Amino acid sequence: MSINHRRISLTIASSLFLEVINKISPLLILHHAQKTLGLPDFGWAQIQLALFETLQPLVTFGFASYALAETSSKGDETPHLQNLFSHIFVAKIINAAFVSILYLASLHARGLAIDATSLGILAIVMLAGVFDFYWIAIVKHKIANISLISGLFRIISLIAILRFVKDPGDKALFVGLSLIPNALISIGTGLISFRFLKFSRLAGPRIKEIFYKSSPFALLVLVITILERADIFAVERSYGLAVAGAYAGPAKVVQSLSMVISSLSLPFFAEILKVNDRDTLAKHVSLSLWCLSALIAPIVFGMPFIEADVIGILFTNVSSSVDHIVSLLSVGMIGTIFVSVFGLQLLMAKGRPWPIIKACLVYVVLVPMAIWMGRDQFGLQAVALSVIVGKILVGLACLYAAKAYLPKIPWLTFFKPFMAGACMGLVLWLLHLDGLILNIAVGAVAYAIAMLVSNFREFKEIAKHPRLKRYFERWL
Repeated sequence: MSINHRRISLTIASSLFLEVINKISPLLILHHAQKTLGLPDFGWAQIQLALFETLQPLVTFGFASYALAETSSKGDETPHLQNLFSHIFVAKIINAAFVSILYLASLHARGLAIDATSLGILAIVMLAGVFDFYWIAIVKHKIANISLISGLFRIISLIAILRFVKDPGDKALFVGLSLIPNALISIGTGLISFRFLKFSRLAGPRIKEIFYKSSPFALLVLVITILERADIFAVERSYGLAVAGAYAGPAKVVQSLSMVISSLSLPFFAEILKVNDRDTLAKHVSLSLWCLSALIAPIVFGMPFIEADVIGILFTNVSSSVDHIVSLLSVGMIGTIFVSVFGLQLLMAKGRPWPIIKACLVYVVLVPMAIWMGRDQFGLQAVALSVIVGKILVGLACLYAAKAYLPKIPWLTFFKPFMAGACMGLVLWLLHLDGLILNIAVGAVAYAIAMLVSNFREFKEIAKHPRLKRYFERWL
Protein backbone atom coordinates (compact mmCIF):
# COMPACT_ATOMS: atom_id res chain seq x y z
CA MET A 1 0.00 0.00 0.00
CA SER A 2 1.44 3.37 -1.04
CA ILE A 3 1.33 6.55 0.98
CA ASN A 4 -1.77 8.65 0.21
CA HIS A 5 0.01 12.02 0.05
CA ARG A 6 -3.11 13.95 -0.94
CA ARG A 7 -5.23 12.73 1.97
CA ILE A 8 -2.42 13.17 4.48
CA SER A 9 -1.65 16.66 3.18
CA LEU A 10 -5.30 17.77 3.37
CA THR A 11 -5.70 16.43 6.90
CA ILE A 12 -2.43 17.99 8.06
CA ALA A 13 -3.46 21.33 6.55
CA SER A 14 -6.78 21.31 8.43
CA SER A 15 -5.02 20.16 11.59
CA LEU A 16 -2.55 23.01 11.25
CA PHE A 17 -5.46 25.44 10.92
CA LEU A 18 -6.89 24.06 14.13
CA GLU A 19 -3.52 24.22 15.84
CA VAL A 20 -3.04 27.87 14.89
CA ILE A 21 -6.29 28.54 16.76
CA ASN A 22 -5.23 26.15 19.53
CA LYS A 23 -2.04 28.12 20.01
CA ILE A 24 -3.54 31.61 19.92
CA SER A 25 -6.70 30.86 21.90
CA PRO A 26 -5.05 29.27 24.99
CA LEU A 27 -2.47 32.06 25.18
CA LEU A 28 -5.17 34.71 25.24
CA ILE A 29 -7.23 32.66 27.69
CA LEU A 30 -4.26 32.12 30.02
CA HIS A 31 -3.41 35.80 30.02
CA HIS A 32 -7.00 36.84 30.71
CA ALA A 33 -7.72 34.11 33.29
CA GLN A 34 -4.60 34.61 35.36
CA LYS A 35 -5.13 38.37 35.40
CA THR A 36 -8.82 38.24 36.34
CA LEU A 37 -8.87 35.22 38.65
CA GLY A 38 -5.58 35.76 40.47
CA LEU A 39 -2.97 33.07 41.09
CA PRO A 40 -4.78 31.02 43.81
CA ASP A 41 -8.10 30.84 41.93
CA PHE A 42 -6.33 30.34 38.60
CA GLY A 43 -4.42 27.47 40.22
CA TRP A 44 -7.75 26.06 41.52
CA ALA A 45 -9.24 26.27 38.02
CA GLN A 46 -6.26 24.46 36.46
CA ILE A 47 -6.45 21.72 39.10
CA GLN A 48 -10.18 21.29 38.35
CA LEU A 49 -9.55 21.11 34.61
CA ALA A 50 -6.81 18.55 35.11
CA LEU A 51 -9.13 16.54 37.40
CA PHE A 52 -12.08 16.51 35.00
CA GLU A 53 -9.80 15.76 32.05
CA THR A 54 -8.55 12.78 34.04
CA LEU A 55 -12.13 11.61 34.76
CA GLN A 56 -13.18 11.52 31.12
CA PRO A 57 -10.81 8.65 30.13
CA LEU A 58 -12.53 6.57 32.81
CA VAL A 59 -15.70 6.89 30.71
CA THR A 60 -14.15 6.44 27.27
CA PHE A 61 -12.16 3.57 28.79
CA GLY A 62 -9.94 2.89 25.78
CA PHE A 63 -12.92 1.84 23.67
CA ALA A 64 -11.74 4.04 20.79
CA SER A 65 -8.28 2.48 20.70
CA TYR A 66 -9.77 -1.02 20.85
CA ALA A 67 -12.21 -0.17 18.04
CA LEU A 68 -9.40 1.21 15.86
CA ALA A 69 -7.25 -1.87 16.46
CA GLU A 70 -10.17 -4.20 15.63
CA THR A 71 -11.06 -2.15 12.55
CA SER A 72 -7.45 -2.39 11.44
CA SER A 73 -7.58 -6.19 11.55
CA LYS A 74 -11.21 -6.85 10.51
CA GLY A 75 -12.01 -3.99 8.13
CA ASP A 76 -14.35 -1.00 8.25
CA GLU A 77 -17.50 -2.42 6.66
CA THR A 78 -20.73 -0.79 7.87
CA PRO A 79 -22.18 -3.84 9.73
CA HIS A 80 -18.97 -4.20 11.72
CA LEU A 81 -18.82 -0.48 12.56
CA GLN A 82 -22.52 -0.54 13.49
CA ASN A 83 -21.95 -3.39 15.91
CA LEU A 84 -18.97 -1.66 17.52
CA PHE A 85 -20.78 1.69 17.74
CA SER A 86 -23.89 0.25 19.43
CA HIS A 87 -22.15 -1.86 22.04
CA ILE A 88 -19.51 0.78 22.86
CA PHE A 89 -22.22 3.42 23.33
CA VAL A 90 -23.99 1.27 25.93
CA ALA A 91 -20.69 0.41 27.62
CA LYS A 92 -19.91 4.12 27.93
CA ILE A 93 -23.28 4.83 29.55
CA ILE A 94 -22.51 2.18 32.17
CA ASN A 95 -19.07 3.69 32.78
CA ALA A 96 -20.42 7.24 33.03
CA ALA A 97 -22.97 6.23 35.67
CA PHE A 98 -20.32 4.39 37.67
CA VAL A 99 -17.77 7.23 37.48
CA SER A 100 -20.36 9.87 38.39
CA ILE A 101 -21.45 7.94 41.49
CA LEU A 102 -17.84 7.47 42.64
CA TYR A 103 -16.98 11.13 42.03
CA LEU A 104 -19.99 12.46 43.92
CA ALA A 105 -19.37 9.98 46.73
CA SER A 106 -15.76 11.19 47.00
CA LEU A 107 -16.94 14.81 47.28
CA HIS A 108 -19.38 13.85 50.02
CA ALA A 109 -16.73 11.84 51.87
CA ARG A 110 -14.37 14.85 51.89
CA GLY A 111 -17.13 17.13 53.13
CA LEU A 112 -17.22 19.17 49.93
CA ALA A 113 -20.44 20.72 48.67
CA ILE A 114 -22.25 19.10 45.76
CA ASP A 115 -23.78 22.16 44.16
CA ALA A 116 -25.36 22.92 40.80
CA THR A 117 -22.02 24.08 39.38
CA SER A 118 -20.27 20.82 40.24
CA LEU A 119 -23.14 18.79 38.81
CA GLY A 120 -23.22 20.91 35.64
CA ILE A 121 -19.51 20.53 34.94
CA LEU A 122 -19.68 16.81 35.73
CA ALA A 123 -22.60 16.45 33.28
CA ILE A 124 -20.58 18.16 30.52
CA VAL A 125 -17.64 15.81 31.04
CA MET A 126 -19.80 12.68 31.21
CA LEU A 127 -21.85 13.56 28.10
CA ALA A 128 -18.65 14.28 26.19
CA GLY A 129 -17.25 10.91 27.17
CA VAL A 130 -20.40 8.97 26.28
CA PHE A 131 -20.93 10.61 22.87
CA ASP A 132 -17.29 10.78 21.81
CA PHE A 133 -16.93 8.71 18.62
CA TYR A 134 -13.97 10.49 17.09
CA TRP A 135 -12.49 7.12 16.19
CA ILE A 136 -15.15 6.72 13.49
CA ALA A 137 -13.96 9.99 11.95
CA ILE A 138 -10.43 8.55 11.93
CA VAL A 139 -11.58 5.33 10.24
CA LYS A 140 -13.56 7.27 7.61
CA HIS A 141 -10.76 9.84 7.13
CA LYS A 142 -13.00 12.75 8.18
CA ILE A 143 -10.46 14.36 10.50
CA ALA A 144 -10.19 17.45 8.32
CA ASN A 145 -13.88 18.31 8.71
CA ILE A 146 -13.79 17.79 12.47
CA SER A 147 -10.71 20.00 12.78
CA LEU A 148 -12.38 22.91 11.00
CA ILE A 149 -15.51 22.71 13.16
CA SER A 150 -13.43 22.34 16.31
CA GLY A 151 -11.53 25.50 15.42
CA LEU A 152 -14.80 27.43 15.16
CA PHE A 153 -15.97 26.19 18.58
CA ARG A 154 -12.69 27.20 20.16
CA ILE A 155 -13.02 30.72 18.80
CA ILE A 156 -16.53 30.97 20.28
CA SER A 157 -15.25 29.65 23.62
CA LEU A 158 -12.46 32.22 23.63
CA ILE A 159 -14.91 35.06 23.01
CA ALA A 160 -17.19 33.80 25.79
CA ILE A 161 -14.33 33.58 28.31
CA LEU A 162 -13.09 37.07 27.46
CA ARG A 163 -16.63 38.41 27.74
CA PHE A 164 -17.97 36.71 30.86
CA VAL A 165 -14.97 35.80 33.10
CA LYS A 166 -14.32 39.05 34.96
CA ASP A 167 -13.28 38.28 38.57
CA PRO A 168 -12.30 35.41 40.94
CA GLY A 169 -15.97 34.57 41.48
CA ASP A 170 -16.14 33.38 37.85
CA LYS A 171 -13.61 30.59 38.30
CA ALA A 172 -16.24 27.83 37.95
CA LEU A 173 -17.63 29.52 34.84
CA PHE A 174 -14.10 29.59 33.41
CA VAL A 175 -13.75 25.84 33.95
CA GLY A 176 -17.10 25.16 32.25
CA LEU A 177 -16.37 27.38 29.25
CA SER A 178 -12.96 25.76 28.86
CA LEU A 179 -14.51 22.28 28.68
CA ILE A 180 -17.43 23.08 26.34
CA PRO A 181 -15.61 23.15 22.94
CA ASN A 182 -14.28 19.60 23.24
CA ALA A 183 -17.62 18.48 24.67
CA LEU A 184 -19.54 19.85 21.69
CA ILE A 185 -17.19 18.16 19.23
CA SER A 186 -17.48 14.86 21.11
CA ILE A 187 -21.28 15.04 21.20
CA GLY A 188 -21.33 15.99 17.51
CA THR A 189 -19.24 12.97 16.49
CA GLY A 190 -21.65 10.71 18.40
CA LEU A 191 -24.76 12.20 16.79
CA ILE A 192 -23.27 12.04 13.30
CA SER A 193 -22.19 8.44 13.84
CA PHE A 194 -25.70 7.52 15.01
CA ARG A 195 -27.20 9.17 11.94
CA PHE A 196 -25.17 7.01 9.56
CA LEU A 197 -24.83 3.78 11.53
CA LYS A 198 -27.97 3.48 13.69
CA PHE A 199 -28.11 0.87 16.43
CA SER A 200 -27.68 -2.84 15.95
CA ARG A 201 -29.09 -5.57 18.17
CA LEU A 202 -27.31 -5.63 21.53
CA ALA A 203 -25.79 -8.69 23.15
CA GLY A 204 -24.61 -8.84 26.76
CA PRO A 205 -21.62 -11.11 26.04
CA ARG A 206 -20.44 -8.71 23.35
CA ILE A 207 -20.45 -5.80 25.84
CA LYS A 208 -18.44 -7.89 28.29
CA GLU A 209 -16.00 -8.82 25.53
CA ILE A 210 -15.50 -5.16 24.61
CA PHE A 211 -14.92 -4.22 28.26
CA TYR A 212 -12.34 -6.99 28.63
CA LYS A 213 -10.45 -6.28 25.41
CA SER A 214 -10.55 -2.51 25.96
CA SER A 215 -9.06 -2.72 29.45
CA PRO A 216 -5.39 -2.43 28.38
CA PHE A 217 -6.24 0.51 26.14
CA ALA A 218 -8.24 2.11 28.96
CA LEU A 219 -5.24 1.93 31.25
CA LEU A 220 -3.12 3.42 28.48
CA VAL A 221 -5.46 6.39 27.97
CA LEU A 222 -5.51 7.00 31.72
CA VAL A 223 -1.74 6.90 32.18
CA ILE A 224 -1.16 9.09 29.11
CA THR A 225 -3.61 11.63 30.54
CA ILE A 226 -1.88 11.54 33.92
CA LEU A 227 1.50 11.72 32.15
CA GLU A 228 0.59 15.18 30.83
CA ARG A 229 -0.80 16.40 34.15
CA ALA A 230 1.25 14.70 36.86
CA ASP A 231 3.51 17.73 37.20
CA ILE A 232 0.69 20.18 38.02
CA PHE A 233 -0.70 17.79 40.66
CA ALA A 234 2.81 17.36 42.13
CA VAL A 235 3.42 21.13 42.19
CA GLU A 236 0.11 21.76 43.97
CA ARG A 237 0.91 19.06 46.51
CA SER A 238 4.48 20.28 47.11
CA TYR A 239 4.12 24.07 46.89
CA GLY A 240 0.43 24.98 47.27
CA LEU A 241 -2.21 26.60 45.03
CA ALA A 242 -0.45 29.94 44.55
CA VAL A 243 2.75 28.36 43.21
CA ALA A 244 0.67 25.88 41.20
CA GLY A 245 -1.07 28.85 39.63
CA ALA A 246 2.29 30.43 38.74
CA TYR A 247 3.61 27.16 37.30
CA ALA A 248 0.38 26.30 35.48
CA GLY A 249 0.72 29.25 33.10
CA PRO A 250 4.10 28.29 31.57
CA ALA A 251 3.15 24.60 31.74
CA LYS A 252 -0.08 25.22 29.80
CA VAL A 253 1.88 27.11 27.14
CA VAL A 254 4.06 24.04 26.54
CA GLN A 255 1.08 21.70 26.80
CA SER A 256 -0.67 23.78 24.16
CA LEU A 257 2.38 23.51 21.91
CA SER A 258 2.51 19.75 22.52
CA MET A 259 -1.04 19.48 21.20
CA VAL A 260 0.45 20.09 17.74
CA ILE A 261 2.07 16.67 18.04
CA SER A 262 -1.17 14.94 19.00
CA SER A 263 -3.17 16.68 16.29
CA LEU A 264 -0.73 16.03 13.46
CA SER A 265 -0.22 12.43 14.55
CA LEU A 266 -3.81 11.47 13.72
CA PRO A 267 -3.45 11.53 9.90
CA PHE A 268 -0.46 9.21 10.11
CA PHE A 269 -2.18 6.92 12.61
CA ALA A 270 -5.21 6.67 10.31
CA GLU A 271 -2.92 5.59 7.47
CA ILE A 272 -0.77 3.21 9.53
CA LEU A 273 -3.91 1.32 10.66
CA LYS A 274 -4.18 -0.31 7.24
CA VAL A 275 -0.47 -0.85 6.55
CA ASN A 276 1.15 -4.26 7.09
CA ASP A 277 4.10 -4.10 4.70
CA ARG A 278 7.31 -3.33 6.66
CA ASP A 279 8.83 -1.07 4.04
CA THR A 280 5.67 1.01 3.60
CA LEU A 281 5.25 1.17 7.38
CA ALA A 282 8.82 2.42 7.69
CA LYS A 283 8.09 5.18 5.17
CA HIS A 284 5.01 6.29 7.13
CA VAL A 285 6.94 6.31 10.42
CA SER A 286 9.84 8.19 8.85
CA LEU A 287 7.55 10.82 7.34
CA SER A 288 5.65 11.26 10.61
CA LEU A 289 8.87 11.54 12.63
CA TRP A 290 10.28 14.13 10.22
CA CYS A 291 7.12 16.26 10.15
CA LEU A 292 6.81 16.38 13.93
CA SER A 293 10.53 17.01 14.44
CA ALA A 294 10.46 19.84 11.88
CA LEU A 295 7.65 21.54 13.81
CA ILE A 296 9.12 21.08 17.28
CA ALA A 297 12.83 21.79 16.62
CA PRO A 298 12.46 25.60 16.25
CA ILE A 299 10.46 25.70 19.49
CA VAL A 300 13.09 23.76 21.43
CA PHE A 301 16.01 25.86 20.18
CA GLY A 302 14.20 29.18 19.81
CA MET A 303 12.24 29.38 23.04
CA PRO A 304 15.20 30.49 25.24
CA PHE A 305 15.51 33.67 23.16
CA ILE A 306 11.86 34.72 23.40
CA GLU A 307 10.71 33.15 26.67
CA ALA A 308 11.10 36.28 28.78
CA ASP A 309 9.07 38.34 26.31
CA VAL A 310 6.39 35.67 26.02
CA ILE A 311 6.02 35.33 29.81
CA GLY A 312 6.01 39.11 30.20
CA ILE A 313 3.18 39.48 27.69
CA LEU A 314 1.04 36.59 28.88
CA PHE A 315 1.44 36.72 32.65
CA THR A 316 1.65 39.88 34.67
CA ASN A 317 1.83 38.47 38.17
CA VAL A 318 4.21 35.50 38.16
CA SER A 319 7.42 35.47 40.14
CA SER A 320 10.98 34.85 38.99
CA SER A 321 10.56 31.22 40.12
CA VAL A 322 9.14 30.38 36.68
CA ASP A 323 12.16 31.71 34.79
CA HIS A 324 13.32 29.28 32.09
CA ILE A 325 10.45 26.88 32.87
CA VAL A 326 8.95 27.17 29.37
CA SER A 327 12.33 26.56 27.72
CA LEU A 328 13.05 23.56 29.90
CA LEU A 329 9.61 22.00 29.52
CA SER A 330 9.87 22.47 25.74
CA VAL A 331 12.81 20.05 25.66
CA GLY A 332 10.47 17.38 27.03
CA MET A 333 8.56 17.52 23.73
CA ILE A 334 11.35 15.40 22.24
CA GLY A 335 10.06 12.56 24.37
CA THR A 336 6.50 13.41 23.33
CA ILE A 337 7.50 12.98 19.67
CA PHE A 338 8.87 9.49 20.34
CA VAL A 339 5.81 8.50 22.36
CA SER A 340 3.54 9.72 19.57
CA VAL A 341 5.32 8.16 16.58
CA PHE A 342 6.55 4.87 18.01
CA GLY A 343 3.94 4.42 20.74
CA LEU A 344 0.58 6.01 19.98
CA GLN A 345 0.94 5.50 16.23
CA LEU A 346 2.93 2.33 15.57
CA LEU A 347 2.45 0.23 18.72
CA MET A 348 -1.22 1.16 19.05
CA ALA A 349 -1.88 0.33 15.39
CA LYS A 350 -0.41 -3.08 16.10
CA GLY A 351 -2.55 -3.54 19.20
CA ARG A 352 0.38 -3.41 21.66
CA PRO A 353 -0.43 -0.89 24.40
CA TRP A 354 1.46 -2.58 27.24
CA PRO A 355 4.98 -1.24 26.52
CA ILE A 356 3.54 2.30 26.58
CA ILE A 357 1.54 1.60 29.74
CA LYS A 358 4.55 0.23 31.63
CA ALA A 359 6.74 3.18 30.68
CA CYS A 360 4.06 5.72 31.63
CA LEU A 361 3.39 4.02 34.97
CA VAL A 362 7.08 4.29 35.84
CA TYR A 363 6.92 7.99 34.92
CA VAL A 364 3.81 8.60 37.02
CA VAL A 365 5.46 7.00 40.06
CA LEU A 366 9.03 8.32 39.79
CA VAL A 367 8.59 11.87 38.46
CA PRO A 368 6.43 13.13 41.39
CA MET A 369 8.98 11.53 43.74
CA ALA A 370 11.83 13.34 41.98
CA ILE A 371 9.90 16.62 42.18
CA TRP A 372 9.30 16.17 45.92
CA MET A 373 12.96 15.26 46.59
CA GLY A 374 14.33 18.26 44.68
CA ARG A 375 11.75 20.87 45.71
CA ASP A 376 13.83 22.51 48.46
CA GLN A 377 17.10 22.70 46.57
CA PHE A 378 15.97 23.37 43.00
CA GLY A 379 12.40 24.70 43.32
CA LEU A 380 10.37 24.59 40.13
CA GLN A 381 13.52 23.76 38.15
CA ALA A 382 13.28 20.30 39.73
CA VAL A 383 9.80 19.95 38.22
CA ALA A 384 10.95 20.86 34.72
CA LEU A 385 14.08 18.68 34.82
CA SER A 386 12.09 15.71 36.13
CA VAL A 387 9.55 16.12 33.32
CA ILE A 388 12.29 16.34 30.66
CA VAL A 389 14.11 13.20 31.77
CA GLY A 390 10.88 11.29 32.40
CA LYS A 391 9.27 12.03 29.03
CA ILE A 392 12.40 11.28 27.03
CA LEU A 393 12.83 7.94 28.81
CA VAL A 394 9.18 7.04 28.15
CA GLY A 395 9.69 7.93 24.48
CA LEU A 396 12.84 5.80 24.21
CA ALA A 397 10.99 2.88 25.81
CA CYS A 398 8.31 3.14 23.10
CA LEU A 399 11.01 3.33 20.42
CA TYR A 400 12.69 0.20 21.76
CA ALA A 401 9.40 -1.73 21.73
CA ALA A 402 8.63 -0.59 18.17
CA LYS A 403 11.95 -1.82 16.74
CA ALA A 404 10.42 -5.21 15.90
CA TYR A 405 8.14 -3.68 13.27
CA LEU A 406 10.73 -1.59 11.45
CA PRO A 407 13.74 -2.50 9.28
CA LYS A 408 15.67 0.21 11.15
CA ILE A 409 15.06 3.25 13.35
CA PRO A 410 15.04 6.41 11.18
CA TRP A 411 17.44 8.37 13.41
CA LEU A 412 18.65 10.61 10.59
CA THR A 413 15.06 11.64 9.86
CA PHE A 414 14.76 12.79 13.47
CA PHE A 415 18.14 14.51 13.76
CA LYS A 416 18.04 16.54 10.52
CA PRO A 417 15.35 19.02 11.65
CA PHE A 418 17.00 19.32 15.05
CA MET A 419 20.33 20.09 13.41
CA ALA A 420 18.56 22.89 11.51
CA GLY A 421 17.05 24.07 14.80
CA ALA A 422 20.50 24.08 16.41
CA CYS A 423 21.83 26.22 13.54
CA MET A 424 18.96 28.66 14.11
CA GLY A 425 19.75 28.79 17.82
CA LEU A 426 23.42 29.45 17.09
CA VAL A 427 22.53 32.36 14.79
CA LEU A 428 20.25 33.91 17.44
CA TRP A 429 22.92 33.45 20.13
CA LEU A 430 25.60 35.12 18.01
CA LEU A 431 23.37 38.08 17.05
CA HIS A 432 22.03 38.82 20.57
CA LEU A 433 18.87 40.41 19.19
CA ASP A 434 16.42 42.39 21.31
CA GLY A 435 12.65 42.07 20.96
CA LEU A 436 10.20 39.26 20.41
CA ILE A 437 9.28 40.05 16.80
CA LEU A 438 12.88 40.47 15.65
CA ASN A 439 13.98 37.19 17.23
CA ILE A 440 11.05 35.33 15.69
CA ALA A 441 11.61 36.85 12.24
CA VAL A 442 15.35 36.24 12.13
CA GLY A 443 14.94 32.79 13.66
CA ALA A 444 12.31 31.83 11.08
CA VAL A 445 14.58 32.86 8.19
CA ALA A 446 17.60 31.09 9.69
CA TYR A 447 15.61 27.93 10.34
CA ALA A 448 14.05 27.91 6.86
CA ILE A 449 17.48 28.21 5.20
CA ALA A 450 18.99 25.54 7.45
CA MET A 451 16.06 23.21 6.76
CA LEU A 452 16.34 23.66 2.99
CA VAL A 453 20.06 22.93 3.06
CA SER A 454 20.02 19.95 5.45
CA ASN A 455 16.66 18.44 4.42
CA PHE A 456 16.77 18.89 0.66
CA ARG A 457 15.94 15.24 -0.04
CA GLU A 458 12.90 15.33 2.26
CA PHE A 459 11.52 18.46 0.61
CA LYS A 460 12.07 16.85 -2.77
CA GLU A 461 9.99 13.86 -1.61
CA ILE A 462 7.20 16.14 -0.40
CA ALA A 463 7.26 17.96 -3.73
CA LYS A 464 6.18 14.72 -5.43
CA HIS A 465 2.66 15.48 -4.23
CA PRO A 466 0.65 15.81 -7.50
CA ARG A 467 -0.61 19.31 -6.69
CA LEU A 468 2.77 20.58 -5.57
CA LYS A 469 4.97 18.89 -8.11
CA ARG A 470 4.29 21.36 -10.90
CA TYR A 471 5.28 24.25 -8.61
CA PHE A 472 8.47 22.70 -7.27
CA GLU A 473 9.86 20.57 -10.09
CA ARG A 474 11.27 23.64 -11.87
CA TRP A 475 13.44 24.35 -8.83
CA LEU A 476 14.53 20.77 -8.00
